[in-house]
Amino acid sequence: VIITIGTLCKPKNQTMSILAFNILMKRYKNAELWIIGEGEDSKKLNKLVKKLKINHKIKFLGRVSSVEKYLKQATLYWSTSISEGFSIANLEAISMGIPILATKVDGNIEMFKNFPNCMVEYDDFNSLASKSIDLIEDKKKINAISKDLKKYAVKKYNINNISNKYLDIYSSVTEQYNYCLLYTSPSPRDGLLSRMPSSA
Repeated sequence: VIITIGTLCKPKNQTMSILAFNILMKRYKNAELWIIGEGEDSKKLNKLVKKLKINHKIKFLGRVSSVEKYLKQATLYWSTSISEGFSIANLEAISMGIPILATKVDGNIEMFKNFPNCMVEYDDFNSLASKSIDLIEDKKKINAISKDLKKYAVKKYNINNISNKYLDIYSSVTEQYNYCLLYTSPSPRDGLLSRMPSSA
């Protein structure tokens, strides 16, 4: 089972996942792609799946209350966004030790900079399929990546580190705000001058 999570829309690029899976399933007849999420591209993606005649292998699960029970069944996780910030879905996957392949964009690059082998170009579904096959075929490699990603997630994104990062951001914003107030607020002298009658 391969899972991808996100709003069904162009920026999340589920089309790439579907095209890559279309290649992969020719090698693994029992493979399934589970797409979690809903959105404006739902009809478009369903139409593509039917056109490729793989609708019996791809499940559109819609919005779910908890992704954990689905992630537990996953062999791989795909993050195929055209643009991405800090992805909670990616973090949930790697914290459970699920090997991930992610596109080289924004937040993904930051999150997986120590794992270049987990990255693919956002428009290269062939590479996504081939890298997935390589991982599935190499049990030792996929287990090592799973272990390393989970260890990385626990170490870097534990609650203390996340809390400290938010505190740093908050401190930075408040410092900038106070700086702006200092240089933009009218002084008492300015107020006094504005009330004085102008000279004839």
